Amino acid sequence: MYTFLIGNDNYITTTNAERIVQRSKLVNTLQIFVQNEYGNIIMSNCQAIMYYKLPISGEWKPNELMASETLYKDKYVEYLIPVDTWLTSEAGDVEFEIKFYNVSMNDDSNVKQYVRKATNGIIHIASSKDWSSSIADSMLDAVDQRIIQLMNLQKAQEEMITTTQAMLGTKADNIVKDDKTQEIYLTSDGKEIGNRIKDECDQDGVPVVDLDDSSTPDNPDDSNKVFDDVLEF
Repeated sequence: MYTFLIGNDNYITTTNAERIVQRSKLVNTLQIFVQNEYGNIIMSNCQAIMYYKLPISGEWKPNELMASETLYKDKYVEYLIPVDTWLTSEAGDVEFEIKFYNVSMNDDSNVKQYVRKATNGIIHIASSKDWSSSIADSMLDAVDQRIIQLMNLQKAQEEMITTTQAMLGTKADNIVKDDKTQEIYLTSDGKEIGNRIKDECDQDGVPVVDLDDSSTPDNPDDSNKVFDDVLEF
């Protein structure tokens, strides 16, 4: 974490630095501390804005700061700033200063405007050319997006493979008969799947017909009709 302390002399001092690489996105954080009491002004009641200048374009830009809900060690106002491409787009030293604003009104309805300015903050952004010298700088953003797209595609393929394997794990590849129970069931990769069914055929594969008393014809002459529906192959 890149940490800064704003002293009562209104200088911004770096207390802990870390390497931030050009065009990195949301992997680093700036941490800024300022003592809550500054004379008769309570800094946590002020609106803080960070003004920064990129090293190449030289354009000053504002970034509103949001203070943490609680004071750090009951004494300091803390600002945590996620580092995005608005800060890392250009390599070099990013200069910044912070202004604090507050407005108050006394009993006579006189309005007082307060502005505190802290300066000399420096954030170093390391160049990414050392690992991407074979790619033109103008193409880096497009390459980064392409890499992310390829990663998404790879994840989709992995999910498809997992789904396919699960489907193959329940696909029948053999039919087995249990000689003890005379039941037939399906297997997949040697494992039983599905529901068993009763085998209604004899050892030669001919369907077994159970002729009980109810199937006996009343008329002996109709006995052949019982077998009229049995076809031989």
